[in-house]
Amino acid sequence: MRSGVRTLGVLLLVHGILAAEQRREPPLLIAGSWSGHFSQQQVAIAFEKITGVPTGVGGRDNRRGFRSLAEGKMNVLIYSPQPSKTAAEAMAEHFPKEKPQPTKYTFGQFAVYVVVNKANTTAALTYKKLRDIYSGKIKDWKDVSGQAGRIILIGELARSKSREMFRNEVLGDSSFALGEARLRDYNAVVTRVKKERHAIGYCLYRQVPIQGVRIVAIAKSEKGSFHLPTEENIFEGKYPLVEDLTLYLPPKARPVAKAYCEFAIGPEGGKIAKKCNLYSEYERQQHFARKRLALMKAGKGVAIRGVGSMGGSAVMRDLAVEYVKAEKVVQMACRPATTELTAVGYFVNAKDRELLVLDGPVSEQAMKLHGKKWDFLEPETHVLASGRGIAICVNSMNKLRSLTLEQVRHLFSKKTTTWRDVTGAEVKIKRYGLVGTDPAARVFYNRINPPAACARAETRQGTQGVLAALSRDPHGIAFVDAAAANDLLAAAPGKSGIKVLSIGAKGKAAAPTAANVKAGKYPIAQRLTLHVSPRASQTTRDFVTFILSGAADEVFTKHGLTPAPRPKPTPQKPATKSPAPPVAGKKGANTAGRASRATPANPRKPTAKNKP
Repeated sequence: MRSGVRTLGVLLLVHGILAAEQRREPPLLIAGSWSGHFSQQQVAIAFEKITGVPTGVGGRDNRRGFRSLAEGKMNVLIYSPQPSKTAAEAMAEHFPKEKPQPTKYTFGQFAVYVVVNKANTTAALTYKKLRDIYSGKIKDWKDVSGQAGRIILIGELARSKSREMFRNEVLGDSSFALGEARLRDYNAVVTRVKKERHAIGYCLYRQVPIQGVRIVAIAKSEKGSFHLPTEENIFEGKYPLVEDLTLYLPPKARPVAKAYCEFAIGPEGGKIAKKCNLYSEYERQQHFARKRLALMKAGKGVAIRGVGSMGGSAVMRDLAVEYVKAEKVVQMACRPATTELTAVGYFVNAKDRELLVLDGPVSEQAMKLHGKKWDFLEPETHVLASGRGIAICVNSMNKLRSLTLEQVRHLFSKKTTTWRDVTGAEVKIKRYGLVGTDPAARVFYNRINPPAACARAETRQGTQGVLAALSRDPHGIAFVDAAAANDLLAAAPGKSGIKVLSIGAKGKAAAPTAANVKAGKYPIAQRLTLHVSPRASQTTRDFVTFILSGAADEVFTKHGLTPAPRPKPTPQKPATKSPAPPVAGKKGANTAGRASRATPANPRKPTAKNKP
């Protein structure tokens, strides 16, 4: 469920969590099944190192655990084994179906292997055969594989996880035969089976390759398929002798508790799960992500059709990759357009175009040309991210204080040679700027004039070099990275010989401050906007919901953009009805709340856990 994002999400919550700690809120309390006790202790230690939040881990049986969770006496319940009758009754008692349900996070999976001696030809067994063997009903291999030999039963100790799982999953109402040898651990079981020609043993997966014995394929029933305990079979739910270790959050969970669960199922929690002999949920999600990406590369998946700016199209392609990793297979067909007018025109006229992505708001020129069709279409609009602002600077001897966007385009155009049309001076313009490979230069050429239409400028590596050259030229004008320029000029106020101009319509010109760039008030900046056609498919709307949730914000950062801020959640009254499914966004909305990556616990909702 979204690799790397969970760790990022946890870190984003740290500020609020530490603020809560300063208010001396209670520590995070985690308790439940003893089989998950050690692994959650390790997760808690790692989580506390990052956040500084005191976290305690204890043991509790399932019935008392659900009661404590409902009463608010614990923040996270560790749950294992799979739902038993007692646990189901406790869940129903404390979380009846008509009330909000706890949220479920799968931390990892325990797996039990069945092994025989290499000389044994038995390659596959059903649950029934295993039950008959371990209950003593079948005592000789001739009744299993045809080879004669009295069966020697090997298992792990009475309180081991493997024995608990084997009893619950395989034996059911039957009892273990009296002659079973109960050994210390995995190594002891495998070593004994290696030596005994007629032995059979079961043991818990231990992160170490099993060698010198034959691993048996297992099927639940006579009609079922036999599967070996490979990583793929376990992740895809094909191998049956598996049990989930689950974390439950109450409906009104503390933010720090949710952050803990997100951390536990993220990459750091995944490492801990492996060390604690579990197949981690994080690795399972990575497995499915790889399979979906392979299908995407093979051309599979529903097409998402869009059009946009060159830079915006590249961002959308990377966002689609993250969506495929996290959710389902799609093909991003976002056609790059050379100009904004072309992109807007194609979007409103082509019936199959679902998305329009631009490096800013739709311009007045585009609205004059396509406004009627735009208004008829009524697309949803979202601000995805803001990027670099471009400062237009002149020498401090220049009397200019502001320019309109058209004047900036005019001054940097090939058709203009002097300052006459702007200041009235018959003086030749000298232009300075950043090298073409600089990210800020790409924004300038995208928002002002393409390189082919721009007059030649003296370029420098970095904003400091450009401003140094401009400070010695009273007739110069330059474009530089606004953030870098603001920092440099703030360090030497009034002494730099540089003036930063405000840009915009008369009376509405704005300075290139960080606040103005993020708010969209400064026009020479990359501010990625997404427009969704009402004709968009449900798949496309799901994709939009995903990117608005913040799940792929690292993509914007990679492209030098700052993700749009998410609205702070507001307290809500307890819901009496099930909430409606999330939608892509209402007309004119800019953001959407972050989508949950966990599932309601009861009733258990079918998931795509076993699907690529």
